[in-house]
Amino acid sequence: MTCTRNWRLIIHSKHDPYMNMAVDETLLESVMEGRSNPVLRFYEWEKPTVSVGYFQKTQELNLKNIVKHNLGFVRRPTGGQAVLHDKELTYSVTMNINNEKSLTDIFKKINSSLIYGLRSFGINAEMFEKKNKEMLIQKNNLSNKSICFTSPSNYEIRVNSKKLLGSALMKRKYTIMQHGSLLFKYDPYILFDIFNFKTDLKKETAVNLFNTTMTCINEEIRNKIKPSDLYKPLSEGFKSNFGAIFVNDSLDKYEKIISEKLYKEKYSCNKWNFMR
Repeated sequence: MTCTRNWRLIIHSKHDPYMNMAVDETLLESVMEGRSNPVLRFYEWEKPTVSVGYFQKTQELNLKNIVKHNLGFVRRPTGGQAVLHDKELTYSVTMNINNEKSLTDIFKKINSSLIYGLRSFGINAEMFEKKNKEMLIQKNNLSNKSICFTSPSNYEIRVNSKKLLGSALMKRKYTIMQHGSLLFKYDPYILFDIFNFKTDLKKETAVNLFNTTMTCINEEIRNKIKPSDLYKPLSEGFKSNFGAIFVNDSLDKYEKIISEKLYKEKYSCNKWNFMR
């Protein structure tokens, strides 16, 4: 799938939402242009932030409540639905692929790598696949399909039939970037307060459904851990599945310039974030 065994491992503690997305896109450009080997990046968020998918409409959101809860807001370059980033570890994977490989194959192989790492930490993760009819029934039962962790998808990562991790993938030419959120803890009441519901009853129903279909790291293991505790086991999954040989790295001078440019001219701009 990728002929390069040497991978960059980039670990960032916390950035603001605009820089997090700017760096992910910068790394995509670096790999696509042949200036970088494949990259596995781990990062966190300076403040709780709502990220929306590239095609998502902001009218689905209650913008007043986003301000009320002092949340950041950014539009991702990837598709998918809204995510509330808070107590989590976010990952991004960027690599070149062979043209004949489908995005489904890539998605499954990356998720298999994450599952390998989670299982080595004692988390009984598995890849979930539903038949089309079953998927349609579950989607129709949801009261709000605008929220990532309430939207079922094939090959997602689950633990005991509950969704653990939400991911989104994009492709430019022969290069893909997939990023996703591995929750350690969540507050469904804040999450659902930032969306528009016709009635309070529908919101409460959505919260109750969410609590039965969603899980997080702290609910699945006895000993509480930090996001940084997962760097090594998750990296091991990519070593196993991709044969990756990791080199600890950081953004080079050129990548810093590009990420700052994307920060200022794209991700921090209302023109981008409220384009739909």
